[in-house]
Amino acid sequence: MIRKTLFILSLVASSFVYGQQEDVNKFTVDDCFDYALKHSPEIKKRILTLSNSKHDIDIQRAVFDLSLSGVASRNMENETNSSALVLNQEVPGGVNVTAAGDLDSDDEDGTDEGALSLTISKQILGGGSIEESLQDYRDRLIDELISRNLLEREKRDIKSDIQSIFYEIIENLQSLEVERRRLESAKKNLEHAIERDKPLDIATAKIEIPQTELNLIRAERTIQSNLDDLKVLIGMSPDEELLIDEEFSYEILKFNVEEDLMYAEDNDELFINNGLSKEVLERDVRVKKERTQIDVDLRFQQRFVNEGEDTANLRGNDEQVLSINFGWEFGRRADKARLAKSKNRLDENAVDLYILRQNKFRSLRGIARDLEETEKSITIQEQRIALNETQIELYKDRWENGEIDILEYIRSQNNLESSRVQLIRLKTNYMNLVNRYLFEVGK
Repeated sequence: MIRKTLFILSLVASSFVYGQQEDVNKFTVDDCFDYALKHSPEIKKRILTLSNSKHDIDIQRAVFDLSLSGVASRNMENETNSSALVLNQEVPGGVNVTAAGDLDSDDEDGTDEGALSLTISKQILGGGSIEESLQDYRDRLIDELISRNLLEREKRDIKSDIQSIFYEIIENLQSLEVERRRLESAKKNLEHAIERDKPLDIATAKIEIPQTELNLIRAERTIQSNLDDLKVLIGMSPDEELLIDEEFSYEILKFNVEEDLMYAEDNDELFINNGLSKEVLERDVRVKKERTQIDVDLRFQQRFVNEGEDTANLRGNDEQVLSINFGWEFGRRADKARLAKSKNRLDENAVDLYILRQNKFRSLRGIARDLEETEKSITIQEQRIALNETQIELYKDRWENGEIDILEYIRSQNNLESSRVQLIRLKTNYMNLVNRYLFEVGK
């Protein structure tokens, strides 16, 4: 008696543990998305693109870093030494500052010559503005924001695809249960037909069984294919086992297309990136416009030269040079053409925004119509199932009383199960439409 009790307790415990493990292993939509964030190859590629955008910012920032260069040489034949050191600093706004020091020495006569110079240059026309000098740097900042938005869109896109496959798997799993019930009903019908010894009913029931078994095989194969698609999407190895949580809540979505379109224009990554691209293009137009003017550079140089033994204090000759350099290509034809192309790209951006808004409105309106139609279809389908349940009871009584053949009864059973499958499809399709609508809105 004790052994029997312990055996029963062990079975209960093992089944409880198995049930816990089964619950733990089942993935929800959020679980799949969390897994995809860590393993999806598409998300990893977007992250690498974002990383490259950050490196591009560092490259452009380095343009304004202080640079140091130097050289030292010796003429073996004349026994003279020469050395030079140059510091260069580029400042936003077309300003360049250069400090250079030279030292030449002759071993034969023991003379030294040193020089120190400071040069400041500034482009005052034809470019050289702060906006132009920072253009590439600011463009790279915009590129980083665009890459970040594309990463977020990739995440939303993958989550939407996960939900779509999830609802398809749930639909097929629940349809599979319906097919199993249909197979059980077919076997019971065969038993009843054998008991009543009606050859036609027996033959009809036998034909129904293999057809239902074939439907089961197809449904199971479809589910496995769906699971493989889901594994590939989230970055899971095909060899790993994936169990999903079949529970989902069917809820009617409350929406307003006009308000949701306004929300999409403020939050959808494509609209945001269009605005960022517009900022880059407007800046490019302003810079290109500056370059159509005459090129004028202003340069100032201060130079100190010492000759003799004392080269430390540089109290020798003093030179100051102020120069203006200018250049102009007749007609500035190339610069004007570049400006025209920049304006065209800016106009294209405005057209892209209009097309984007039109397509978004059409997409939201189309999905909204599908939602309304599917919602009504679900209500009608629920009424149809209630009628089929009533009909099957009537056919069952008539078949048991010998008023009809089994074929009519089987047809009524199939109609009921098909109606249930259709209801499952309609509900999962509705939730998938909700998923698509929210994705288009940018939520």
